[in-house]
Amino acid sequence: MTGPLFLVGFMGSGKSAVGRRVAQQLDLEFRDCDRLIADAAGKTVEEIFREDGETAFRETESRVVDQLCTGGALVAATGGGAFLSFRPRSRMIVSGITVWLDVPLPVIRTRLAGERQNRPLYDRDDPVGMRLLYEKRMPSYALARHRVDGTDLDRSVEQVVRLTRER
Repeated sequence: MTGPLFLVGFMGSGKSAVGRRVAQQLDLEFRDCDRLIADAAGKTVEEIFREDGETAFRETESRVVDQLCTGGALVAATGGGAFLSFRPRSRMIVSGITVWLDVPLPVIRTRLAGERQNRPLYDRDDPVGMRLLYEKRMPSYALARHRVDGTDLDRSVEQVVRLTRER
C-alpha cells in the first residue's frame, strides 16, 4: 500500500476504533481527521461548530484531507461529513483506498447512546433529525471504492485489512 486508507461513514460507525486496529495490524500510522482539525484550530470540534460554524469546520477539514492525501501510506478515520463534498471525496478516491463502514442506524443509535463525547450534529432528543441526516448521507458514502459491514468491530477490522493487503 503506497497511499492512504480512508475510512468513511456515519458518526458512530466505528471509523476511529477500526482505524486504530487496522493501522496497528498493518504497521501504519493512524490519523483521526477530527483530532487533526481540532489541533489545527486549537479548539474542540464542538467549539469550532459553536464558535465558527460548520462552514469553517468543513474548510479546515478539506485542508486536512489534502494533507493526508499526500502523506503516503497511513490509515485515516474521517469525520462523518468529510466524504459529502466533491473536492475532499474526489481527492480521497484518487489518492488512496476508500472504505465505507456501513452500519445500520439502530446500531449507530445504540453506540452513540453509550458515548460520553458530544457530537455537534447529534441531538439525542431528535431521532427523526438523525434518521434524515443518515438517509441524506448514505448516497455519498456509497461512492467509496469499498463497502464493509461495520456492525461487528472485529469482522470489520479483518475485512479492511484483507482488502488492503489484496491491493
